[in-house]
Amino acid sequence: MEKISSVAGLKNAIQVLEVQQRIKGHELKEQISLTYESLKPVNLIRNTLKDFKAFGQVLFQNLFFKKEKNSKKDSGNKDNN
Repeated sequence: MEKISSVAGLKNAIQVLEVQQRIKGHELKEQISLTYESLKPVNLIRNTLKDFKAFGQVLFQNLFFKKEKNSKKDSGNKDNN
């Protein structure tokens, strides 16, 4: 930050800092509101269920495609024997 050498410069710097403070205050309030909403019990349960559902889908796909790949390997080995 540059050195302030006049009263007008000081007033201007104060105004800039006040605007920055208002913006940061608004951002902080918004973040607090989002955090509050995410920590409500109904939202915690909802998000946990979504996570379980996503995990189950990934697990199912991995098991299904793993079996399918192994089946193709096994059938390929039988042809060679």
